[in-house]
Amino acid sequence: MDTSKEYIKMCEKAEELNYSPSGTDGNWYYYSEENMIRCRNSYEGDFGDVWLPRQDQLQEMISKDFGNCKWYDVLESLINYYQSGDFELITSMEQLWLAFVMKEKYQKTWDGKEWRKEDDE
Repeated sequence: MDTSKEYIKMCEKAEELNYSPSGTDGNWYYYSEENMIRCRNSYEGDFGDVWLPRQDQLQEMISKDFGNCKWYDVLESLINYYQSGDFELITSMEQLWLAFVMKEKYQKTWDGKEWRKEDDE
C-alpha cells in the first residue's frame, strides 16, 4: 500500500474519488490534522480525512467501465497508456492505477501538483 506524500496528494486532489466504498473492510485514510495514516472499516466523516484507495479498489473502479472485457484487455490498455509517456511522475502501482482511473473515467492527467483535464493543458 502506497502511503507516500505524493500518493496522498494525488488522492486528495482527485476530488472525483474523495469518498470511500461502504461496507468494505480495510479502507486506508490519511488524517492531515494528526499527520497520520490509519486503516478503518468505515468513513466517519472527519474533515481532513483523505481516502487512500488500495490497488484492488482502483482496479474495481475501472473494471466496471470495461464491461465484459477480459482483464488482459484492461492490462493491455494500462500498458499502452503507461508507454505513452504520461506517467513520468508515477512511482508505485497505486499511483499508476489511480492515474489510469483518472485518465479513463475523467480524462485527467497528473502534472505533479494537480489533476488536469486534457483540453485544459
